[in-house]
Amino acid sequence: MKDIMVFVKDARYYPEQKSLLIVGIEVESKRPITQQVLTKSLAEASGLPLGLVDDHDAWRYFASLLKKRTEPFRIVFEGSKTKEDEI
Repeated sequence: MKDIMVFVKDARYYPEQKSLLIVGIEVESKRPITQQVLTKSLAEASGLPLGLVDDHDAWRYFASLLKKRTEPFRIVFEGSKTKEDEI
């Protein structure tokens, strides 16, 4: 499992894919990042009830809150490549 801190510039919810697209700047490296995260994975990593996965209005609202954040947001994902992995 890997996590990164991101200053969010834009976040959009895609109900047909049940995912959030997060665009921002990685805190540590200052590089631009675009990451698509499944709502199920985000709910599991955050300890949210899995019943929220199908609540489209809640995820749209969450995306709007991410765009307004001034503090970095932690994205946690499993099965990610590390710096040692080949690209």
